[in-house]
Formats: sequence, C-alpha cells, structure tokens
Amino acid sequence: MKIHPTRKSIKGHYGKKGRTVYVHTGIWHNKETGEIHISGPTEEKLISTVSNKKGLRYHPNLYKKLKKILKRESCW
Repeated sequence: MKIHPTRKSIKGHYGKKGRTVYVHTGIWHNKETGEIHISGPTEEKLISTVSNKKGLRYHPNLYKKLKKILKRESCW
C-alpha cells in the first residue's frame, strides 16, 4: 500500500482557498527518555520529539494529547 505523505485541503472557510496540509505521521513513546517521537515520510525527513519535562522539547499540551492517542491505541 502506497502512503501519500501529504494532502492539501480543497477549500477553506467562507469559500476561501484552503491552506491546510494533512501530513501522514507516525508517533511513538521512548520509555527510556520519556519523549514522544513524531515522524513523517516527507522529502524533508520530518522527525522531531516532544517532552513533558522543562527544556527545549517541552510542550505539555501537545505531549498530553499525543500520550492520550498512544494509550488509546495500546502503544504507551
């Protein structure tokens, strides 16, 4: 199965041109570091991490939402 890495929205609000891009992404939890990794099959080699610990990758709101998804899918 071929995965298309991105897809653009066709139309936006109030009949304006859509500016949203949907990116096929993968997320996983690293038990050793506690970070959540985010990756996507784009030409730019999208890969990043998010953490709930103070520091460069600190983003408690995004971390909480991604953690909820991982737990729901039994991947925590």
